[in-house]
Amino acid sequence: MRWLTDKFSRTKSKASAKKGGPRKTAAGAAKGRKQVRRRNQPKWRKPLMIGASMSLLFGLTVGGSAWLWTSGIISETWNDTMDGLHEASIDSGLFIREVYVVNRQRTSRKAILRALNVQIGDSILDFDPETARRDIEALGWVRTATVERRMPDRIVVQVEERKPAAIWQKHDQYFLVDLEGALISQRDVKLFPDLKVITGDDAPKHTAQLLQVLAQAPQLEKQVVGAVWVGNRRWNIQLENDVSVRLPEQDPHAAWKRLSVLIKEHELLNREIRAIDMRQPDRLVIRMTDVGAQRLMAPEEDT
Repeated sequence: MRWLTDKFSRTKSKASAKKGGPRKTAAGAAKGRKQVRRRNQPKWRKPLMIGASMSLLFGLTVGGSAWLWTSGIISETWNDTMDGLHEASIDSGLFIREVYVVNRQRTSRKAILRALNVQIGDSILDFDPETARRDIEALGWVRTATVERRMPDRIVVQVEERKPAAIWQKHDQYFLVDLEGALISQRDVKLFPDLKVITGDDAPKHTAQLLQVLAQAPQLEKQVVGAVWVGNRRWNIQLENDVSVRLPEQDPHAAWKRLSVLIKEHELLNREIRAIDMRQPDRLVIRMTDVGAQRLMAPEEDT
């Protein structure tokens, strides 16, 4: 403004000189009007005033937010905003077009889609991968899962499925179980007829130990049809010829291997035997069937 005022004053002075009028000097003009000087604000006041303004604004914001939230205004505004974002995401192409599932073998496709809880055309921004992962891992066949949201329109699911290790019989129900003792499925039991059948409370939790014991004598393992977890501490093994082997609580691996040698040397399974008790580390107790006991007790005929 000062530059414009000076320019205007010089122009006016030239016009007066042409008309022959008296020319006023800058000193005379200064005498004719009272000059008001603008006071420069001290620099130290500016930060103080800004700080005071921010403090007042912050106080109003905090107090106002509390009132707005308790009155429901923020809640309603938030819902309206999210609805707007939902519609905007769909309008901009951020909606689900494809769902990919990797490594699925046994898990039902419908079960995975139900766990994802999405439909083609849903907003991809509304989809929660973490919730979907937990729901998928709750499916019997799924051991672990990862769920990714790949913009703009794709959901990718990768699963690691459980491997059945045995069939657990609980009363008149049968379940596939894995080495970790997890229950997999009832519906698919008939698809695995070669698995060992185990019974007893908490037997699934000890499936891995049982299979490790049986692996010590592979030839004898082929004759095993099932096992019973007894007293939450040891196994009874059932063989094909209806012979029950009572393994010890301590070191069942060595006992099973020793039994394999005895069966081969003495052809024990070709005799009328009902049970082989190996619970004592220093002895082997054999229980005969009724027919076998009668034959054993019958006197030998003279020839």
